[in-house]
Amino acid sequence: MYDSKLPTADGTYTITDNATIPYGDTFSFTVTVADGYEETAPVVTSNGTAIEPASVDGNSYTYEIKLDGATAEEVYGDLTVTVGTTINNYDVAIGGDAGCEVVPTEINSTHGGSGSFTVTVKEGYTQTAPTISFEGDITVDLVSSEGNVYTYKVTGIKSDAAITVATKINEYKVVLKNWDGTVLFNNNVKHGEAPVYDNPTKPSDENGKYDFIGWDTNGDGEVDVTNIENVTAPVTATAVYNYNHRHDSDPADPDSVWELDESKTTKKATCTEDGMKYYVCKHCGEVTKEVVIPARTHNLTEWHIDKAPTCTETGLKSRYCQNTEATEDYEACNHKEENVVIPATGHHDSDEDYVCDDCGADLGHCSKCICHKGNILSKIQRYIYTLFTKIFHKEIKCCKDMEWYGGNISSIS
Repeated sequence: MYDSKLPTADGTYTITDNATIPYGDTFSFTVTVADGYEETAPVVTSNGTAIEPASVDGNSYTYEIKLDGATAEEVYGDLTVTVGTTINNYDVAIGGDAGCEVVPTEINSTHGGSGSFTVTVKEGYTQTAPTISFEGDITVDLVSSEGNVYTYKVTGIKSDAAITVATKINEYKVVLKNWDGTVLFNNNVKHGEAPVYDNPTKPSDENGKYDFIGWDTNGDGEVDVTNIENVTAPVTATAVYNYNHRHDSDPADPDSVWELDESKTTKKATCTEDGMKYYVCKHCGEVTKEVVIPARTHNLTEWHIDKAPTCTETGLKSRYCQNTEATEDYEACNHKEENVVIPATGHHDSDEDYVCDDCGADLGHCSKCICHKGNILSKIQRYIYTLFTKIFHKEIKCCKDMEWYGGNISSIS
């Protein structure tokens, strides 16, 4: 009879009890590997000689030894068995997002072991404990925090595992306006990122063409930043422009930005109507300008007497505008004033002899009057007519004017 000496279970495995075995019998025992140890056949020796399991059932391994010395595992006396197992090792991977720094990024532990790691939350991210998620047979607990640094304990490691650390990035309100107050962008932007917007524009006007040069964030009209990027705080900004070139010059200036607009026809002025010239900016081609050509008025000649008037008949006269040549801005003028009536001049009797000074016509005296003959008697007669005019308050210039009186002094000769 031989005694078997099996090892005592040490927590890494369990084993069947010892026994007394008669010579020639087969002794069997089973080793069950504990959870957390490699599920492969443990190293078993019989009196110092390694033996292989006769059968396997999960993590239980059954060994058989025949006590007759006829097998490789020869036994000639008491049986001493040793068992060796290997504990499992696990890797715990730790990863964080862009908002934090994790140290260490991996924990290596034996079955049931523990470890720790710290998370430092970066600027621009919410300064509270990050969100921890994991896969695997582990336990993760926050054990301390100081400022933006958080320490976690990993315990009960019983498998490979992965820990993920998630932070929350800060977001800031960004409002971008154009020169006229039009809102170009109004939304939240994550820390360190830039708003997405089209470059602002300002249409050309009579003052000039504008180029966008940056953003006013202080409200003083000056450029504070050229681009809105890497946002780290709320932003309200207005687009700022400067002149690429100005449109306030005079087209008559040879150094101005203007040139004639070939797409439009110049309307020439006349002596009585304004004209119009059309210009376009030769730099941008976007802005046009209208310039009035003022009417130049007629440049008339002196009157030409076509028919001279007489004492009893009208005459005719004419004249024309001398702006007969066309110029760049003015039409030729063909204005004429023809057959303009000159009134008859009427009789003139400066010496009061009742005879027209111009044509010699009798100015109304009868043939009996002698007042027009120019001698001493005619002078006396005119004196008498003047005296009677004062006495009778009637104009008397001829003997016929005296018929009402019944008198006739025409007989004076």
